[in-house]
Amino acid sequence: ASQICVTAGNALGDLGAGRLAPALSRCRQLRSLGLSAIEMHDDGAGCLVPVVSECSELQRLGLGMNNIGPEGAARLVQALGRGRGVSHFDLRWNQIGAGGCAGLGAVIGEERIVTHE
Repeated sequence: ASQICVTAGNALGDLGAGRLAPALSRCRQLRSLGLSAIEMHDDGAGCLVPVVSECSELQRLGLGMNNIGPEGAARLVQALGRGRGVSHFDLRWNQIGAGGCAGLGAVIGEERIVTHE
């Protein structure tokens, strides 16, 4: 059975993401994780690296409308490189900049990046 966790729109922040991540990384059947608009920054994104790396069934990761910068994006990009199946990775309305986008493109392939203005 697939598992979906959505906590979008809550003020979990980096601390909440850090506390949630260990439990999520044990959910091997996790297919979709929605953590948009939770006031997360680079530290919180770094806490999600084990989730992205260890949840082999993860297909969708929604992290839009946070404050993830280039450092947090780089950590997630590295995890995506180790992950096996993320097909939808939403980083809209973050602060990753051109450097973060370049790193993402290097891991998943430029042709798979969809940007929104």
